[in-house]
Amino acid sequence: MSKMGALSLSIAVLGGIAAWAFLSLGGIVIWAAFIGWAFFFQLGGDTNALRNAIVGLIFGSIVAWIAAVVILAVPLADKLTLPLWAGIVVGATVWVICYGATIKAFSSIPTNVCGYAATFAYLLQTAE
Repeated sequence: MSKMGALSLSIAVLGGIAAWAFLSLGGIVIWAAFIGWAFFFQLGGDTNALRNAIVGLIFGSIVAWIAAVVILAVPLADKLTLPLWAGIVVGATVWVICYGATIKAFSSIPTNVCGYAATFAYLLQTAE
């Protein structure tokens, strides 16, 4: 079997087991695990990649959470309209996750952005 065939098979088996386990346990979002695995492999698939994927995804997620809190807690949407206020806050916080890449721990902008986007996807699809 080729290296790509073996890698594909091992990821498929792990993905299937993860889907079964996550759905059996309930309440665990499997897409979050798949995003983490994707960035782990994209960043090199080694110990450094594991650390960088975890740190970058968490960093993006925390900044997105802060953005959501600011959008909802600061009453400027009443004066500016929600789309404009959200655009300003998202623009500012996306700058933070990109400029944060100057710090080695947050050096993968795509990982930071994906953590940010996944958090907003979760927040926007979850009932209040």
